[in-house]
Amino acid sequence: PAVVDESNPGVLWGAGNHSVLARLVEGATPEAVRQEVLRVQDLVREANPLWTPNPGHWNEARVTPLAEARGQSVRTPLLILMGAVLVVLLVVCANVASLFLSRGLERARDQAVRAALGADSGRLAVAQMVEVVVVAGAGLVAGLALGHGGLAALRPHLPTDLPGAQLAGLDGRIVLMTALVALLTAVTAGVVPSIRAARRDPAVFLRESGRGGGLSPSRRRATRVLVGAQIAAAIVLVTSAGLLTRTLTALNRVDPGFETEGRVTARVHLPPGLPPNREARAVYFEELAARLEAAPELGRVALASTMPFGGEDEYVATVIDGVTTDPNDLPVFPHHRVSPAFFDVAGIPLLEGRHFDLGDRSVSPLVAIVDRTFVDRYLGGREAVGQIVRYPWRGAPPIQVVGVVGTVYHGDLSGPAEPTIWVPLAQMGMGALGHATVLATATGEVDAGLAAITDRSRDLDERIAVSDLASYGSLLGASLAGTRLLTMLLTIFAGVTLALGCVGVYGVAAFSVRGRVREIGVRMAMGAPTGGIRLGVLRDGALLVLPGAVIGLLLAVPAVRALEGVLFGVVPMDPVTFGLAPTLLALAALVAVYVPARRATLVDPATVLRED
Repeated sequence: PAVVDESNPGVLWGAGNHSVLARLVEGATPEAVRQEVLRVQDLVREANPLWTPNPGHWNEARVTPLAEARGQSVRTPLLILMGAVLVVLLVVCANVASLFLSRGLERARDQAVRAALGADSGRLAVAQMVEVVVVAGAGLVAGLALGHGGLAALRPHLPTDLPGAQLAGLDGRIVLMTALVALLTAVTAGVVPSIRAARRDPAVFLRESGRGGGLSPSRRRATRVLVGAQIAAAIVLVTSAGLLTRTLTALNRVDPGFETEGRVTARVHLPPGLPPNREARAVYFEELAARLEAAPELGRVALASTMPFGGEDEYVATVIDGVTTDPNDLPVFPHHRVSPAFFDVAGIPLLEGRHFDLGDRSVSPLVAIVDRTFVDRYLGGREAVGQIVRYPWRGAPPIQVVGVVGTVYHGDLSGPAEPTIWVPLAQMGMGALGHATVLATATGEVDAGLAAITDRSRDLDERIAVSDLASYGSLLGASLAGTRLLTMLLTIFAGVTLALGCVGVYGVAAFSVRGRVREIGVRMAMGAPTGGIRLGVLRDGALLVLPGAVIGLLLAVPAVRALEGVLFGVVPMDPVTFGLAPTLLALAALVAVYVPARRATLVDPATVLRED
């Protein structure tokens, strides 16, 4: 229990890991609460018994509705994914419309003959609409089945901080919404072209058909627009997926500053009633570490108050002699209390000076180790070993820097590294924290090492509770889970869109070849080379793709701007990605057009002329 004494608002000073959850009284607004927080914030600042920071020490107070706070970290990725889903849906509509248009034109002569013989146009349209709805229904069932399986496969990869992630499933609302989308897609993509075809004057069509038929100029333009829209959408999604793939690659190349291979972690919740003095607690921690190291499943063992990517950090305002001039305006950066073996176990290299040792006790002079980022930012290349730092408390003793270690990232590989200070656990104790973090090397299987931490901790004291058991690599990987998931889904969407676009190109090219069979047969009978005919079909396919590709590149510019906040190590207008996307599309479209082009050269001129 956290004891709050309203008469002493400074009693919890320094417990910066606390959050406030409150229920609004009737008539209150978040802005009114924010103003009250600002007022109380000043009371706490002025009542601090240790030091009085300047008014600007805190960030501006924030009061956020709980539902908004739970979702604000994932809002941008979800909006990006929803946009991608919408693009895929539009491509599906365009593709279905194009295919049904082609199929409708193939059956148009039959429909025209039936209409000329007196068949009701409404009944013809209904027959085509039934076909479209049946196809849409089959697609709905298949889509729901794929969605169910996809969610089951995706759920283990969802970020742990995604609200409701583990509850995501196909409930009645999702099924109903999906059915409505399928129906709307069917009506938009299939029924409307069917109605327009049914309303066409059969006499006009039969006259055109008698002259050779084929696509009318308006329908030729319609099919080209539909295919161009699919190609443009594919370019947008392929470019976006490419940028995120390069981002993930860049993040995986960032050196976090520590080793994760073969390391296991756990949180040990200390029992009540431990002696309050630091020396007694230091002995307790050393006994715990010794018990853990005695386990054959574990190698070296270290304890810490917090550690990088461990789920939380301590931040402390620090006085740096000769650097900070205003004691009430101090830099704030991560602060870790660790046992002497921590740097060796974590694989953090020592660059200068020495590690902590068992002589660094509560009765000995205070010492600290800083990282390279601290030296670069605050000391400007000056000698770090021997530098004096202090806590901001009034009368705080000096802390001498005895070593410098490599730069360490703390929770986000995409941001700049923060300066870090490390102090001995035996000198500073655990403070108000009721737990310690265990970091150990596993000599064999990770699961066996984690089980050993639980068993040996309870051998020491059965009241110890052990939680948050994990491999250190999984903690680091969890920081990339959101980017990895976004990249994977956008890549899948891009692949689906690219495939649909190529299907559209293939469908239009194949339909065009079928409509030109007589022309191709005559040309081949007159001696036209097959290579020239094939090249002509390929050229027509390229002209079909080119406008969509150009429009897609133009649309990709604002689209990738929306990704700017999640990109790392790559600029939004990356020339490699923008050059690779159309190249990939061109190769895929070439494959899609090649089959109709090859089929065109297999026409038997004699057969075509006899049929004519």
